[in-house]
Amino acid sequence: MKFIDFLIQTTLIALTLVFLALTFRENGWASGLLGMQLLVGAYQVLSSITSVILKTPQYKLKGVHLGISFLYLIVLFAIGDLNPGREITLFLFIAPAWLLAIYYYALTCLSLFRRPKSGGRFLPHLSF
Repeated sequence: MKFIDFLIQTTLIALTLVFLALTFRENGWASGLLGMQLLVGAYQVLSSITSVILKTPQYKLKGVHLGISFLYLIVLFAIGDLNPGREITLFLFIAPAWLLAIYYYALTCLSLFRRPKSGGRFLPHLSF
């Protein structure tokens, strides 16, 4: 399951980077990025909820991600009525969400590729 989660996240993030590279100089790049962000964010929140409920490895850190994600959404709804300028709105919508996405992707990579700690002290110089 961890590997499938990693593959889906990697695919979504890679597609986002390709899309951004192809459309950055066009007018609609921000709305396209927000659309991709919605896909990545929705998948990561669902994955995070699943990890917390099933108490998978690193579920506490993923619970932190989940809590910050919900706090971020609450702040977005609160700020939405203030109608700040375009640049501030883009920054508030894009930067924190992608920081959360990168954090969750890093947690996924660590849980998949981190070497397990040694099981005991018997023959510690040998690694199997």
